[in-house]
Amino acid sequence: IMKNGNFDAVLNFAAYTQVAESMQSPEMGARYIDNNYTKTQRLLDNMEKAGITKFVFASTAATYGEIDPSIQFITETQPQKPINPYGESKLLVEKDLIKRAEAGKIDAIAFRFFNVAGSESTMKVGELHDPETHIVPIILDKVAADKPVPIMGRDYQTPDGTAVRDYVHVERLATSFILGMEKLLASDKPVGSFNAYNLGSGQGFSLDQLVTVTEKVMDKPIERQYLPRRSAGEPSTLVADSTKFQREFGYNPGSDLEGIVRSAHEFRTMARREGLFSPCDVFGK
Repeated sequence: IMKNGNFDAVLNFAAYTQVAESMQSPEMGARYIDNNYTKTQRLLDNMEKAGITKFVFASTAATYGEIDPSIQFITETQPQKPINPYGESKLLVEKDLIKRAEAGKIDAIAFRFFNVAGSESTMKVGELHDPETHIVPIILDKVAADKPVPIMGRDYQTPDGTAVRDYVHVERLATSFILGMEKLLASDKPVGSFNAYNLGSGQGFSLDQLVTVTEKVMDKPIERQYLPRRSAGEPSTLVADSTKFQREFGYNPGSDLEGIVRSAHEFRTMARREGLFSPCDVFGK
């Protein structure tokens, strides 16, 4: 496909992405390494054969691992010490990209982003996984079904004991990737660069706070069900400092949490009304 397609760049979003799943067993961890790292190596090898040198990679904040609670915002210089196979698989790709860049084979950007949520503004594209694994749609579905919202873990080193995360609207993430691709294509320097950027809002919200925001959006009280942690590989806090990206690209990827939840709620309301049960149905519409 790449040989015959005359492509200028590759944007890679494909991966297994569930921290808890990657921790289930050594075999599952190995599957994550194979799918996310080994197969990306094959992709990069085929890019090289086809003469494609521009690559934008969807990395993850999970490459940082457990963050010292005294660190309020994570910068790109934070040591990368992943504590789960998912984060490790993405870090291995980043290390490979650095080697290829040093060899003059590729210009690459790695975006380390955090929790992505929300839906596309015209309601044509949104989250409908089967099974659903992302926290915002899980909360929305539980509330719509008048069921308590499960909160995994209340013993994290955070003010209310629930995990703190940085949420980014999917449209702003998409715009950031386009900007990254355009920057690589506009470069007139010799091939051989690698840059990593955090993408986030710069504001952390705990799961308890996320549920409170959802209560406001849906205008109804929500029952919380506190359960044990989902897995040992979940850091307490992940909040991005995206200053580097904003400075170099002139764009702020941050967005308000209420707007994210509201767009996700509107999409899922539409999906239920239209009888949509899978992402394929959405794209088919």
